[in-house]
Amino acid sequence: MKGGMARKTLVLCCLIGILAALSGGTRHVAGAMSSTNEGKNLSSHHISGERAVAEDAYALQTQPLSVTIVAPSKEIGDFAANRGNVWDMADRGDIAMVHNAESVALIRIGEDTILRGNMRDGPPHLGFVVFWGSSRELFPAKQYHHMIFRLKIQARRDCWTNGRVGYTKVWSGYEDVVIRASVSTYPYVPHIPPMSCSHGNFCIYYIDLARNNNWPGWPTWHTARSPNDPSTWLTDPIRGVGIVPHEWCANVRANPDYFDLDFVYLTGDIVARAEDGYRYRVRYDLNAPGAQRVVVTIRYREVHELRPPGQEPLCDADSFGYFWQDFDPPAREEIQLVTPEPPEPTGENRVFLPVIAKAISAGRGQWSYWLDFSDNSRFQDGKSYYLCFEANADDGARRTYQVSSAPVIRVPRTPWFGPD
Repeated sequence: MKGGMARKTLVLCCLIGILAALSGGTRHVAGAMSSTNEGKNLSSHHISGERAVAEDAYALQTQPLSVTIVAPSKEIGDFAANRGNVWDMADRGDIAMVHNAESVALIRIGEDTILRGNMRDGPPHLGFVVFWGSSRELFPAKQYHHMIFRLKIQARRDCWTNGRVGYTKVWSGYEDVVIRASVSTYPYVPHIPPMSCSHGNFCIYYIDLARNNNWPGWPTWHTARSPNDPSTWLTDPIRGVGIVPHEWCANVRANPDYFDLDFVYLTGDIVARAEDGYRYRVRYDLNAPGAQRVVVTIRYREVHELRPPGQEPLCDADSFGYFWQDFDPPAREEIQLVTPEPPEPTGENRVFLPVIAKAISAGRGQWSYWLDFSDNSRFQDGKSYYLCFEANADDGARRTYQVSSAPVIRVPRTPWFGPD
């Protein structure tokens, strides 16, 4: 009989240790160890244990919700915006260097400012507008490789003119030194498919500089022999970045009258691309202490140009219903959180554990949602779409709002690339 009691005591002590470890301490377990249970009446130890559980559950349910948007975010947003100045041609500081141009000037059109330039006629017919250069640091090319810009070429209708993107491996105050160390893409043509943007109109250009196969059958970079070669954007030391707005009209041996440049973005993975069906996967983390069910709703707001971090549109309870629009169908997701069940009672002893809601999965960006930007009646190429998240826990008992620090930018197909 004594041996049996010893074994029961040993098992019970082990159970206490395990439960204490699970609960993070012994506070909730100590009160549950009662040998008194007469009829339906629980001892004061059971009552205090239940009260502790209830207090813990209430404390969890009153903690604030939070949503962390993993992408888009300022970490992978626009390079210029993260440096505090979007390349929107709002001031001369957006231009680091101009090569082989007759003139460049900032022109105000309504609320917008553009850069108007006139390149020199004839060979050498490559003018280079550089937006960033540094002799001390390298451009973070692996992170920022999606180039988007809005450009108009004022030229004859029959003008066959090309453009390029370029970088330099050396930065200097001497233009010739920079140009000799530059690498460009093969020329691309905007007024034929797939862009089909005729001269005299603003066009949205998009190129993934980390790819050498933006156009099937022809490499992107001039240093490559095949589209299968790696992109030198990812391997070369890059100390300056810019574009060749246009070349001269090779077929009529004349120069376009001028070009107008609205903005240039070099972004991380914040683009909804035509070749992907304009779909974009946004990732986020959710912290919902004590919640069993959370409904997350994502809405968007269109702006003409990307904004630096801290200047994104307001996203709160008041603005969510008025200034933010639903996707069609609405981007809404119901997340069921798992509540661990207390163990079965053993003998006379009933053990109460704190109720803690745990996510089904864990980690950075544990939830995601595919957004659809393909509706041309709602979304336009080149526009920036900020996202506002609403997290609603347990039927509105708690709500929180979070805005993306960088938008999603809708981009068209890459222009046709070809030989010089």
